[in-house]
Amino acid sequence: MKTQPETQTFEFTGPEGCIERVRDYVSERNILGALAAIEHGKKHFSGMMELPEAQLLAGKIARWRERFKEARQWFRRAAQHKPFHTESMYEIGRVWLEAGRTELAVDAFLDVVEDEHALIPYRTHAWAGLCVCFAGLERMKSAEEAIRKAASFGLISAQLLADEARYLTIGGASEEAQAQLARALQIDTSCVDAFELLANLFHIGGRSQEAKEILAYGIENSPHSLKLMALMAEVHSSIGEYRESAAFHRRCLEISPAGANADSTRLSFARCFYGAGRTKNAIAELEALLQRHPRSTHRREARERLKALSSDARNKHTIANFPRKLQKRNYCAPNTLANVLAYFGSEQTQDRIAEEVFTEGTRWNDLVTFLGRIKGFRTFAFLSDLGQVKEILNNDIPVVVGEYSGVDGHCIALIGYDDQMGVVIAQDPLFHDPIEITYSEFKRSWAFTDNLVVITVPERQGGMLDLVEKEGQELVQNWLEALKHREEGHFDDAVNALEELLKREPEYSSARRTLIEIAIMLRDFDRAKELIDEALELEEHSYWSLRYAGDVAMIQKDYAGALDFYARAVRLFPDDPTLHYLRGEIAFSAGDRKRGRAELMHALDDRPGDIRPRLRLAKDYLDSGDLRRAAYHAKAALELAPSNPVAENILKQAGKTATAKL
Repeated sequence: MKTQPETQTFEFTGPEGCIERVRDYVSERNILGALAAIEHGKKHFSGMMELPEAQLLAGKIARWRERFKEARQWFRRAAQHKPFHTESMYEIGRVWLEAGRTELAVDAFLDVVEDEHALIPYRTHAWAGLCVCFAGLERMKSAEEAIRKAASFGLISAQLLADEARYLTIGGASEEAQAQLARALQIDTSCVDAFELLANLFHIGGRSQEAKEILAYGIENSPHSLKLMALMAEVHSSIGEYRESAAFHRRCLEISPAGANADSTRLSFARCFYGAGRTKNAIAELEALLQRHPRSTHRREARERLKALSSDARNKHTIANFPRKLQKRNYCAPNTLANVLAYFGSEQTQDRIAEEVFTEGTRWNDLVTFLGRIKGFRTFAFLSDLGQVKEILNNDIPVVVGEYSGVDGHCIALIGYDDQMGVVIAQDPLFHDPIEITYSEFKRSWAFTDNLVVITVPERQGGMLDLVEKEGQELVQNWLEALKHREEGHFDDAVNALEELLKREPEYSSARRTLIEIAIMLRDFDRAKELIDEALELEEHSYWSLRYAGDVAMIQKDYAGALDFYARAVRLFPDDPTLHYLRGEIAFSAGDRKRGRAELMHALDDRPGDIRPRLRLAKDYLDSGDLRRAAYHAKAALELAPSNPVAENILKQAGKTATAKL
């Protein structure tokens, strides 16, 4: 690893010399050296940070240290000076992309590509950045067009190839992506994105040693890259090398103790200590997280883990050799079922499962019905509790559950637990490595389905489950039948079945929730309110009850009432994209355009395939005279929902000029 110059004493005769040294350090990817030099300049040369190049360099340093808000502030200041505008806007696009705000990244990159006077390298790489954005937004046609535009300039760079490789990876062409990444690193061995993506492909492919070798080479060339060190820590941890993992987490925190991912790094650091048997160090790290950042978004998890580590609980178990195949598209349930069946030796694939029974989304009755048809297996669906789930896991039987954020479900397989850390361990089809969910967070999410579990095992192992008390098995079966009636449009049959269920078990919330959904669908708002009141009386902090209460108020144009219910709901689940969309609609109704746009952009970041917020944004931009953005969102909606009449009309009204630019 290169010598760290950040401890050197600097002697500059003026701000120009300081800026030149910072520029050299940045080009060498020596970020701590650049940081030390620019801090020296701030101290000794008043007014240096008013120079646009100093602002641009400060933004790059902040971006590399994952201080994204600070980076954007510096880049915006630099962008006010015409010679630095294009590069600054390009950097803002990269910052938004790395921060996970993809729609905002698109806006910045479009600023660059639409400037015909911008230098070709920036336009090339902005088009490549747009390719990555569009692929992440599920707009693969636009992604293909963007990478073709990037290539049309005739400039081949490592960053361009790395962006194309990411697009290929999202599209499932990992072998082609690896070839592009190999080319990228032949061109430039300082391209961090190429190193990171190539190493990650090897990692998720189970080739940990190759991943470590690639990352070691990347870190040698970019010794302060948080991306590479964080991935190296993850790879070491995934194969039980906790001491080595901890060393890289520590280095990340030394480079950027207040970066965007610092708190999640501290949590991972604590897990490494725990994995290495150093419980006291794990406790100290969690306490440090809470002390440094009391309002951290990770504070609840940190407190839960501290509480568990301080208890006498010691039981733990993890199912070995559970498959780790990642999901395709929205195949969370098909992937989870395929992994469970593969664990028991079946050759079912997620594509085959999806083709056979899953249409739009995944429904519990589809899932259970499909499993019940598989020869040689027995399937059980019933209501459980955490203690019982642990007993089942102790017998190396995975448990399929729904993980709910708000009212949006995600299918995962529980494969273990650890009482001393207070977590369940799950194979989430979105991630290669198993994830950990604190007991309290899991219970909160699991309660949406009244603690429903689905278990499928080969017939030879079914005997063990015969001994397990399967509470509510008949309730679940009747609920699943009611769901089938609803999906077939037989609403009277569904309502009758659900009403009967509530008479038998008044606290069975899944039946009440489904009745509310049907009542709203049929616009029987009085009945919906009656059921919602019953639900809130049973559980005043029921997220879905508050959400649906807000929905009813919203439909009836009681915006103040809707906002009140949504405000109570958002405190429970702040990341529900539908809630962001609805709050955006209310903001527009109240004349708060800025708030409305911000809420809708959040909704699109979390669920890019939802065209409702995109159409609303298109209409708002059309109304405000911003024809370029109106056309952009209308075109995006049409890519996701061809022939949508609202989008077509907006695109037509936006005019040919705005559309041509896109």
